[in-house]
Amino acid sequence: MTPEEKAAKDKLENPTVDENGEHIQTVAEAKLEAAAMQNMLDEGVANVDKKIEERNLALAQEDALHKDEPVKQEEDDGHIETVEEVKAKMKALSENMNENLAAVNSRADAS
Repeated sequence: MTPEEKAAKDKLENPTVDENGEHIQTVAEAKLEAAAMQNMLDEGVANVDKKIEERNLALAQEDALHKDEPVKQEEDDGHIETVEEVKAKMKALSENMNENLAAVNSRADAS
């Protein structure tokens, strides 16, 4: 087999483009691309970890600044709510929530 025949045979058996002329990725190219993507993922994870660490440090510093301040409590008026009062309050909250949901649904239906 001549070198030209071998090259023609290799081209038929190992094409580098498909029937549309698009490049067919080789295993070596796929491995390089996968390694590059893994590196980008690792960098992204490292950046997120760094941001979390910076945020936690900032929160710790903020807490340290305010550690001597008393925790603000809600003022207690001394009134102990009855079951009926709690039920009435919950009913009012539920009705308000249902009205808001109905308004959102009507706006969604209108659009």
